[in-house]
Amino acid sequence: MSISSTPVFRKRFGMFVPCDLPTYRQLKRIRHLLTFADAMARRWSRAQRRLPKNRWFWRGRQRRVVSDVMLFAPFWLPGTVACSTDARELFLRDYHNARFPKASAEAVVPSELRADEVASLLEHLEQWHREVFVPW
Repeated sequence: MSISSTPVFRKRFGMFVPCDLPTYRQLKRIRHLLTFADAMARRWSRAQRRLPKNRWFWRGRQRRVVSDVMLFAPFWLPGTVACSTDARELFLRDYHNARFPKASAEAVVPSELRADEVASLLEHLEQWHREVFVPW
């Protein structure tokens, strides 16, 4: 795919990006959910380093035991939306290119993910988030 055939969107102040605003907001939401999943993974691995009798934490005013069941497993298991590191790196590259506009249309790096792929990825991640998220 040549650069001339890729769509380039003009932002305010004469800057250029590879995607439109709704797609950028979807990318931004995906990045938020990935950050949330990484935090949950780090929290779980910290809890697993402890002895089972010491795996508790405070949630509100109640003392709750951290379960041995990995709550974020549906996100990380093979066959799910974000299991491969290639897909993750591809997404992060596209998000970076969309976040930082370029001064000329020729300097814009085209997105490797299509808008429908971004929408389906966001839909899967939102479903995962609704299943896993436990309000504090």
